[in-house]
Amino acid sequence: MERSELEADGDRQSESADPLPLEPVVEPRVACPECGATWRGDPGDPCIRCGFDPHPPTPAAATAASVEPAPAASTVSPDTALPRPRTLGRWLWGLGLIALAVPAIGALAGARGLVPASDPVDWPDRIETFARGPLLVGLWGLSGVLALGTVAWLRARPLGDPAVVLGRVLAVVAVGRTAALIAAPWPFVEFAAEALLQAAVYAGGLWLLFRLAWRDVFLTLGLTVGVFMVLSAGAHLITWIAS
Repeated sequence: MERSELEADGDRQSESADPLPLEPVVEPRVACPECGATWRGDPGDPCIRCGFDPHPPTPAAATAASVEPAPAASTVSPDTALPRPRTLGRWLWGLGLIALAVPAIGALAGARGLVPASDPVDWPDRIETFARGPLLVGLWGLSGVLALGTVAWLRARPLGDPAVVLGRVLAVVAVGRTAALIAAPWPFVEFAAEALLQAAVYAGGLWLLFRLAWRDVFLTLGLTVGVFMVLSAGAHLITWIAS
């Protein structure tokens, strides 16, 4: 069967038609107004030789780009830590050492109020009282540091250097320990007077050295007594088990 004339005419046209030539896309040549260098590219691009920028940034944008962000300020101020800068320095250490030495000398001398009343005072009692003094100061000091740490945690405040805190608490406790030199004819009166004076010295030292609010002073005082009772009971239990 012969093909139709229309199909035959279409075949002849497709065979005789030449393909269209592909012309490359040529970018325009750009000349630098500063150094005269030429290249093909976008007229808004910087010069490839001298770096001239036909569209420089605005002064406001350049200033914003050149200014570095300031470092974030620390959220913890030195005044927020419990050991405030207002301290007695070396005077505090000297006062603590003197206060620690006075009861020790009094114990060796057989001072009334420190050693059991007897005539004459036995040397074993003097030695025992002499050795018990620093142990009590250390135990009270450790209790005070733990109490201050608890208050700092409750108030979301940094405790500061633990060694500095311990030194200040020990100095305050040593000063209050001198109240043990009080002698009274009635044991209950003597104990009450010593306890009240030591509590007053300890509370005043907390306020002076750590600048605590008075509610925190009394809270720290109560926690210190509680921790001391727990530690003292534990020490007596260990001694009883060991013996």
